Amino acid sequence: MKNIAIIVAVFTNLGACYRSYDRYAGAGPEPGECGNGIVEAGEECDTDDTGACTGDDACLGFRWCNDDCTWGDCMTGGFGIRSGPTVLTEDFLLANVTTTSTTWTGSRYGVLYSTNRLDPWPAIKTAHFTTVTITSTIEGEPHQVLPDMYSVSEVDAVHRPDTGTFGAAFLLFTEDAGALLFNILDPDGWPLIDPGVAGPTASALEVQIASGDVSFGAVWRDMTTNRVVFGSLTPDMGIVAAVTLDELSPMPYHRLPSIAANETGFAALWHVDDPAAGVSALRYARLSNDSDLISGIATLFADLDPQPPSDLAATSGNYGIIFTTQPYFDSPILDLHLALFDPEATMASPPSEAGRVKRHANLDARLVWSGTEFGIVMATPLTEDPDTERTLAFRRFSPEGLMIGTEFRVSITGDVSIPSLTWDGEAYGVSYAVERDDWTEVEFIRLGCIPLD
Repeated sequence: MKNIAIIVAVFTNLGACYRSYDRYAGAGPEPGECGNGIVEAGEECDTDDTGACTGDDACLGFRWCNDDCTWGDCMTGGFGIRSGPTVLTEDFLLANVTTTSTTWTGSRYGVLYSTNRLDPWPAIKTAHFTTVTITSTIEGEPHQVLPDMYSVSEVDAVHRPDTGTFGAAFLLFTEDAGALLFNILDPDGWPLIDPGVAGPTASALEVQIASGDVSFGAVWRDMTTNRVVFGSLTPDMGIVAAVTLDELSPMPYHRLPSIAANETGFAALWHVDDPAAGVSALRYARLSNDSDLISGIATLFADLDPQPPSDLAATSGNYGIIFTTQPYFDSPILDLHLALFDPEATMASPPSEAGRVKRHANLDARLVWSGTEFGIVMATPLTEDPDTERTLAFRRFSPEGLMIGTEFRVSITGDVSIPSLTWDGEAYGVSYAVERDDWTEVEFIRLGCIPLD
């Protein structure tokens, strides 16, 4: 019988938890007529179709939007667990989990994860999908996405609001790397293309996918050229165009790409390493929906020797970037940083301290923009020992890159790794892997500001 995880939530930042709610359909209170752009009986005002509240939002606490579209009373509350944690893999015995991907649909979460399944025998690499409510309750039956004949080593997914479906990227395990496969999943996570659309790269790793206004964008590492590739895909998963990024760079190793959608298309971030010269840097580029470079490729933080993990998030005007540095040579624990840039790669806020992660744990930190703040989730080490266990940690930053309150940690029995993160309009949905004894589980938890009664 599996052990039950012991979760301890410590409320911090009472009076520093900032959460202002924009009234719209989805998580939070039941939407009324507020935000429909029409001033109706009983309303003093209304807004356009964004559904945002009007008036002064200078609240250092928590408040809802009134029925008349004005801000309600300002309250202060703590940041903590809104619901969960919930084990998503009770029906599966897993040797390990290689990736997790969490996305918000407007009414529930979709969680896609790739695993090495031990039970039922024989052991295979596969991908599973689970839908989760805002109360962290599993909705429907968790299911395997692709048949056993497809050995899945990595996954990523994103929800597309205009169709209600998910765009999904899979790396099929081979002896040396992965074959790239794209698919569309219906609202319940079942594939709509059998078996999927093959990508233009025969041997790939480290794939991510994003949903833009008119297309999907994906980035991955081409193992044949050791370069990063961007691909634009139509909503029906027809590959429109693919371009190799930085192919003339003298640095030989390109890895760990991430992608964010923006108003003109997409932005990409990736690492470039030259082990012979002992140097490392981040590269950043913006691309159109047709895979054209909007501006040149910028080199970032070459003087700091940035290390994985890294991630990219787009705001309404700037970009947030997280990356790590080593505090001393060959340190087993790396320092995580958040920096802000404008679209032209001009620094808007220098790197600020954002936590700690283990060395060589390339997927142990993720970044998201909520509309009012940055959220960073990480699997943070408990000691300086390279074999130490990790627990789930969360930090929040203002649009200017200033930390809000202090780090929030959740005490979990087992070793936490590879968290993923999404924003639902009211709180953060987080999935992550936990290694316990001889098996690994995938769990889901919802974190956010908790108003005082």
